[in-house]
Amino acid sequence: MGLAASRTDTWEQPAEKYQATLYYFGGRGLADQIRWMLAATDVSFTQKLISQRDQIVRMSDAQLPFGQLPLLQIDGLELVQSQAIVRYLARRAGLQGLTADEVVKCDMIAEAVRDLLSLVTSAPFKRKYYQPVQHLQHDASDPAWQAYLTLLKTKWAFLGQRFEAILRSNRMQLAQQQKRQASTDRSSGGSSSSSSSSGATAAAGAAGAAPSSTVAVHYMVGSALTYADILVAHVTTWYVEECGPEIVAQMPLVVALQNAVISLPGVTKFIKSIHYFPLGDRAYCEQVDRVLGRKVT
Repeated sequence: MGLAASRTDTWEQPAEKYQATLYYFGGRGLADQIRWMLAATDVSFTQKLISQRDQIVRMSDAQLPFGQLPLLQIDGLELVQSQAIVRYLARRAGLQGLTADEVVKCDMIAEAVRDLLSLVTSAPFKRKYYQPVQHLQHDASDPAWQAYLTLLKTKWAFLGQRFEAILRSNRMQLAQQQKRQASTDRSSGGSSSSSSSSGATAAAGAAGAAPSSTVAVHYMVGSALTYADILVAHVTTWYVEECGPEIVAQMPLVVALQNAVISLPGVTKFIKSIHYFPLGDRAYCEQVDRVLGRKVT
């Protein structure tokens, strides 16, 4: 936390050829939202993997004020705490919302997403990965994992439907605003200029998105892309990978938003890169335990 460029006592220095350098384990975890935000806002970044205990110990005093990863070096700053980093990147790109009302709505959605994230980041440690090395996949019949998978699906069903409802409500509000504006224009004898997008095709086109041939894209907040949309798309993608596509079968607006964000050029490139990690496996769990000084079982 501080100015990375002006310090010589830090153990790790940012990579010069990139706009940002991210320090984290070799997996998704709490850094994955940050990766999606960097990608969606077209910030070039690299990641320095932390895989050994001595690395985080050496970084802790100078660079990790709370003793925790992730760490992001950007704009001459060293930033920690994942949600603070996400909000910094949102403000940096102008995606925090256009008004005070939109800003707080984005923050509320981000907090709801964090509730989902806390469960799915723990999923790798709940699976039965601690088996012979050649059998890295969890046992689908394991009762403990099945119970946790049910918990994931239940939590998603609750909040996913809320996301769908928010998208639907925002679409209706924007449509009503456009209708009132059109009425005002007619009564004043003027013609309606390019009004704010209803969150539909104009947004999808700007993002280069092709989410669906039948469902238009709408936003979580307001009439333009915000960081709330990116976070919802990210957590939706992760939950679908963990739980299966059937969990979004009744959420067409969420799926359309997810696909629109994935279609952003930066996100499309990111998903095809080495920075897009697969679901956590046994090796990832053991790496995290080793770095944090926990007993590897």
